[in-house]
Amino acid sequence: MIQEALKDFGYASAWQLVQHLPETQARALFAKFGERAWAKDGRNVQRLRANLARATGFSLSALELDELTRQTMVNYTRYWCDVFRMPLWTPELVQTRTQAFQAEPLYQALDSGRPIVAALPHMGNWDLCGLWFTQQFRPITSVAERLRPESLYERFVDFRRSLGIEIFAHHQTPDLYQRLVEAAKSGRLVALVADRDLSRLGVPVEFFGARTKMPPGPAALTVDTDALLLPVGLWYDGETVYGQPFEAIEIPNDGERYEKVAVMTQKLAQVFEQTISAHPNCWYMLQKVWDEPVLPRGRSTQ
Repeated sequence: MIQEALKDFGYASAWQLVQHLPETQARALFAKFGERAWAKDGRNVQRLRANLARATGFSLSALELDELTRQTMVNYTRYWCDVFRMPLWTPELVQTRTQAFQAEPLYQALDSGRPIVAALPHMGNWDLCGLWFTQQFRPITSVAERLRPESLYERFVDFRRSLGIEIFAHHQTPDLYQRLVEAAKSGRLVALVADRDLSRLGVPVEFFGARTKMPPGPAALTVDTDALLLPVGLWYDGETVYGQPFEAIEIPNDGERYEKVAVMTQKLAQVFEQTISAHPNCWYMLQKVWDEPVLPRGRSTQ
């Protein structure tokens, strides 16, 4: 209990501190956090390095992989810095900092009149892009992994709700799936981070040349609501967060429901491969994805 209270206090203090610092100082401070975490080479950083090694086809030298891991940790802490500062941002600043890249698939989906389920990997800044979308188009419904302590989780839920994003807890929302169905049918965009399975119901897929599982939710919701499944990639470039909507994944005409979900989830994995390969330093996957062991501990000294 004491550790959880200290963790919540630390996040709350950081949230307040970053909002009172000039942006350049806040960014520099969080960049140092990222550098320090990379230098310590803890278990999460080792996981990230292993994931990036596979995502880059094991084509990088040890030094190159270390540098990519460092860049990714710096971008990850920048994500948190921006999240903590976003309550201060005006709608004009949000529009300035966010850019849709090759956005025609998004506009086609919006014009279709059908429900939309957006699926994205842990990349870029999904909170900022969600805020941009709610300001431009329509409200969003999403699902969040439960954080501990409970008070910390509630802080983030309240923050996202203040952005106009409806959030459901992954493990503690009764009838979660039905609520998502209702949200999609009501015209809300259902946006789901979908590159890591948090349940025991994951769909087996081939992902960067190895088998893993991805959540069935995005494809299942698409099938059950006759929606469009819209993959989205996100990344930082300078001061801007880019969001790239890809061509919608249509529901197959043939097969049982579970077969359609499997086919669509595999296609989703292939799109994720494409956007992660293009921007690997913005893929914040610090958790286990594949069953292969992590790389040996320690940074390269070559």
